[in-house]
Amino acid sequence: MKKLLVTVVFIVAALGAAAQLLWEIRKDGALPSYLLGTCHYVDVDYVDSIPGLDYAFAGCDTLYTEIGLPDISEVQSVMSDYGMKLGKIPPLGTQLSEATAVALREYIINVEGGDSSLIDNDIRRMNMFHFIKKYPSTSVLSSAQNNVQVEIAMDLGLAQIAALCGKVNKALESLEYQYDTYCSFIAENMELYVRDMIEGNFEAERIRIVDNYKKGNLDKLYSEIERYKGLPYMEDLINVRNRAWADTLAPSLDRGGVLIAVGTGHLPGDSGLIALFRERGFTVEPVGVSQ
Repeated sequence: MKKLLVTVVFIVAALGAAAQLLWEIRKDGALPSYLLGTCHYVDVDYVDSIPGLDYAFAGCDTLYTEIGLPDISEVQSVMSDYGMKLGKIPPLGTQLSEATAVALREYIINVEGGDSSLIDNDIRRMNMFHFIKKYPSTSVLSSAQNNVQVEIAMDLGLAQIAALCGKVNKALESLEYQYDTYCSFIAENMELYVRDMIEGNFEAERIRIVDNYKKGNLDKLYSEIERYKGLPYMEDLINVRNRAWADTLAPSLDRGGVLIAVGTGHLPGDSGLIALFRERGFTVEPVGVSQ
């Protein structure tokens, strides 16, 4: 499932040959604003290579990111609550097909070893949250982390830089709301998560996402996110949040001088931020790309 979160929340989508990561937002009588697609698997240092971003950042007095710059106590509180909610997900035995449960058992034996009857019993009685604690090889992090190391993710790093520069940093949603949405998505898509983990997709996909993000292979990344349309809570993860953000941002964009940095998967499509801003009367064009 976290493969889905990886794909859905942190990838780039296609908007034709002119598509790119940084977009200018204009309206008559207002200062220009900018929309930046980020990737949580890319270090903040990468922003230096995005054409026009230095100019855009300097010209904006307000930065909007998905969750702003939460303090440590808030993160600890939300993560604790997140763990409790994940702990209430039903046992794997009620969520997985028999074939997937057998494949999960064989995967664990191959990676960690262990007794097959004991593993079968754990699958029947434990949910994924507790199962990962006992069998670390089933964690998305152990599957995807190996070859992609990030010290400070782009959005968090930009928020820190904005604070140091005296810019206003605002959150588009609470950390609690974001994690609650993720919890619901995880709980409703467990079969797919486990299959992807067993088949070794996490690490390869994470590397592929970073590669395509940096190369600007937007069509390829868009086709990946399209595969998951119709999954439970998919609408909540992308389109519902996009519409809420567009409503929140419109008054600030009327004034201008705003930089919006969110996961690139939120930019494209009929319900993406680019389309939603255009519906509200703004001109939205890629920076530095001829039309």
